[in-house]
Amino acid sequence: MFGGVLNSFSKVIFCWEVTRNFSDFFALLMHAKKFRHSGNVHAPNSVEDQYKFEIQDEKMNFILRRYSGDLEMFFEVFWKQTYSCPGIDGNSIRTIVDLGANVGMASAYFHSRFPNANVYCVEPDPENIYFLTKNLEPIFPDKKLQVLRAAAGPAGQKGSLITSRFSYNHSIQFSENAGEVDVLDMDAIFRHFGLTGVDLIKIDIEGAESFLFENSDWLKKVNNVIIEFHVPEVMNHAMELFRLHGFTSKASEENEMLLFASREKIQTIS
Repeated sequence: MFGGVLNSFSKVIFCWEVTRNFSDFFALLMHAKKFRHSGNVHAPNSVEDQYKFEIQDEKMNFILRRYSGDLEMFFEVFWKQTYSCPGIDGNSIRTIVDLGANVGMASAYFHSRFPNANVYCVEPDPENIYFLTKNLEPIFPDKKLQVLRAAAGPAGQKGSLITSRFSYNHSIQFSENAGEVDVLDMDAIFRHFGLTGVDLIKIDIEGAESFLFENSDWLKKVNNVIIEFHVPEVMNHAMELFRLHGFTSKASEENEMLLFASREKIQTIS
């Protein structure tokens, strides 16, 4: 009980620190409470709220859907610091790929940590991309942000978007014959953006990560990986591949299926 009180107090303090005025502060708290009490009810995703934040001395204006999970993602990323990148030298991060970019919260966080990096977002849901673009374009300098509507997965496939209660849980059904979503393997994603190497890649693609490790050659082009797994066997297989490619890996203390992997000897990314 005492821990719960401290957790709630910490959240209130966080809300106060990132909002720029009383209006946004109280709105953020009120909307978070409404989302928490909405449970599994399919509340309308059309309820959109605009917030003015100040994070790492930078002003960020976000549009977050109240009931689709956008608020939850904001708190996960900025309050709980899910992608805090332990042990990563910020000066070495110049290129970031965000697979499963959702509405841009992870990319916004990376920008606050690594402001000189170019960020490349991949997201299959057009509605998520709409809000991602609204949230990210104002905070990125010219040409520092690129967005691709596609799904990461097996080469030679098409994908159909399978929606769920929360937008961050949307998944892709793969097929050789039909689908409205382009499916690209990792090499194709790198080629699309013209990347010969990546300093940091974040992967949260609702189970499709298993396909990425059928051919792990792409790991030769990457220095740091943050990846959420959905099947323990896939995670164990990936950890062995990381080891073989010269990475050390460690699971998050808060989420045992979230893995941080860093190359022991950082290579220069051109």
